[in-house]
Amino acid sequence: MYSPPVQGKKQTAKQLAIYTLMTLSVLLLVSLLILIMLGYRFDRKAGTIEQGGLVQLNSIPAGATLTINAARLSATTPAKTTLSANQHSISMVQNGYTPWQKTVQVVSGNILWLNYARLIPIDRPVDTISSLTAITSSLSSPNRKWYAMTTEKSSPAIRLVDVSVEDPEIKTLALPELSFTKPVNVESASFHISAWDPSSSRYILLEHRFDDTNEWIVVDTEEIAKTKNISTTFDISMVKPQFSNADSTVLYAVIEGDIRRIDIDQSTISAPLVRNVAEFSFFDKSTLLYVTNIDEIKKTRSVGYRSEDASESRAIRTFSDEGTVPLHIAAGKYYNQTYLGIAYDSSIEILTGSLPRSDSKDTLALTAEATMSTPEAINFFSNKTDGRFFVAQHKNSYSVYDLELQKATTTTIRGDAVLEAELRWLDGHSVWSSLGGQLHFYEFDGANQNTIMPIVAGQNPALSPNNRYIYAPTVDEKGVFHLSRVRLILP
Repeated sequence: MYSPPVQGKKQTAKQLAIYTLMTLSVLLLVSLLILIMLGYRFDRKAGTIEQGGLVQLNSIPAGATLTINAARLSATTPAKTTLSANQHSISMVQNGYTPWQKTVQVVSGNILWLNYARLIPIDRPVDTISSLTAITSSLSSPNRKWYAMTTEKSSPAIRLVDVSVEDPEIKTLALPELSFTKPVNVESASFHISAWDPSSSRYILLEHRFDDTNEWIVVDTEEIAKTKNISTTFDISMVKPQFSNADSTVLYAVIEGDIRRIDIDQSTISAPLVRNVAEFSFFDKSTLLYVTNIDEIKKTRSVGYRSEDASESRAIRTFSDEGTVPLHIAAGKYYNQTYLGIAYDSSIEILTGSLPRSDSKDTLALTAEATMSTPEAINFFSNKTDGRFFVAQHKNSYSVYDLELQKATTTTIRGDAVLEAELRWLDGHSVWSSLGGQLHFYEFDGANQNTIMPIVAGQNPALSPNNRYIYAPTVDEKGVFHLSRVRLILP
């Protein structure tokens, strides 16, 4: 029988050892890379391997220098780093801007998104774009391209500004004469921008107040001749109509205490969808959320929902009281999970589960996710930023429950005046206020507050789509009104 030479056996064994070592090295390297990707690091002090969390960092504008726990990183924004599961102090700094700072809690195996830092210039000169006769209402479109204003109390016209261009011009949209009622007392008339449609940023809902009454007009900003007076078309009185989230030619409104659906193109109005309604809002594109008024006989009221095209609504919870305590409902979907918030007096309960079609017989399975208390009774309650934040407003403060961080915060708004309107959001992570005639920015948790520029109290600013400018109506020492802007991203 043939036997390989001894030298050949040694060569084969050597190759096998090399291949085994290479394979083990590759497996070890891959394992190390996986551990690093999962946030594991060797703690020299403790002599152990611990899992940290990934932190994603970005700023507007990008290119900010990063400092974490007093140690400067070599990278600038956008960047990412893995930190130990602990509290960390993070700052973003760029020449010409106010430093952005926040203390955060990093959780093992989680991703912490700090990609919303808005750096504010230290010097903020106010530039005048145009002079105005007055300013009575203002509102930015959802796509942030348009800024609409009414500038005279009784003038049936809208000033429209394209804030997406470097040198915006104001064009005037004169309402067709047949689209509004001529008041008996001209001095009683006023026009106020109530809302833009959320799906196309084309239509404006305009309220016309006159002679101790009011009417609602849907203004087509692209074809002004197609503007329609909804109140006179249907010969009805309605309370705070709202555009549908799914269709800009559909409105929902409370009419004689009941929610009804109004189809502008078809000139149709539905039968009552929910009766005896105090307030309503939308969850996604096909679900109405509502709060009922007190049932004077049963002394009860409820919160519930109505699905699109369902045959009936569905109550979620019923309260027995005198109807004097504030009651609100809001919902959102965060990472494909539905969250429902119920605010009663100064307490909030957040539930998770699913909302089956409102006329189905499926069990309503909701489980408690979190509870939260606010310092005072809640005036407004909503869900923001793709479902992440539940926001409760109470007098001159607001409280936020963050589903991402599972954390509650409360922030007081600057200014001596009483905040009567609901706070609006500048972007997905910041709110603004015009109390005291100054435009203030606040992050959702109250951090990194900044006073930006003067603003006519009660009016709305507009952030350009490229984040470069913030626009707002101002008034000078002579009482002359202007549309002004401040540059937020330096040249």
